[in-house]
Amino acid sequence: MSRKKKKGSKLKILLIVQIVIILGLGGTIGYFLLNNGSGLIGAGTGRKDVQEVTTEELETEDLLPQEQIAELSLEEAAAETAKGFLTLYHNCDPKAGEYLRGGEGLTFPEIQAEIAKSMTFEIGQTRLVEDEDGFTYALVEVTIETVSFEAAYEDAKKEFSEDADSEEILAKVTEKLKEYAASERDSFVIDIMVLDYVNSREILMDSNLSDAITGGLLTYMEERLEGGEDDE
Repeated sequence: MSRKKKKGSKLKILLIVQIVIILGLGGTIGYFLLNNGSGLIGAGTGRKDVQEVTTEELETEDLLPQEQIAELSLEEAAAETAKGFLTLYHNCDPKAGEYLRGGEGLTFPEIQAEIAKSMTFEIGQTRLVEDEDGFTYALVEVTIETVSFEAAYEDAKKEFSEDADSEEILAKVTEKLKEYAASERDSFVIDIMVLDYVNSREILMDSNLSDAITGGLLTYMEERLEGGEDDE
């Protein structure tokens, strides 16, 4: 049932909790949930094919540290940066923040951790892009698959009590995410932006990456807010 949102609705509580607590990433993901990505525009200047790598094939010890990545060309380094971030993020390892611009203090609260642990990914092609000011960055095509936040939340809300508080909501959603980790999944094909710095190569978080690594949470939130929907 669709109706106007009312003050104190359970959905509103969940959105606030998700933005402020769950999606913190040191403010990185939360910022892009509230702002529409980086807005960089450019034209492709080159493309490099990269062998597809999945989380099942890639071990943490195979990851290149930033010192070694910085020695590679941007074209070569971009895929390594994406692999480093996504693998460590999947493992709920705070070191993932070393591959992410502004990722210091990366933590994994319950819901974020459950979605991260369900994630698999494949690395595709890399291409170089030049923006209007002549700045060159890399875009790495990545396919990310995760448990569906929407499926978990929609099922969990059927079990919310009338006076459910944020703690109960988070517990129910976490339970459903665990239950649906293998059966209710969403797939996202996105470009990860990698920027070139003197001593490192770092990913710039945008709304597409935020959405993918949180199981479609951003899309779910936007659809509900734009459509004026509320919990039944």
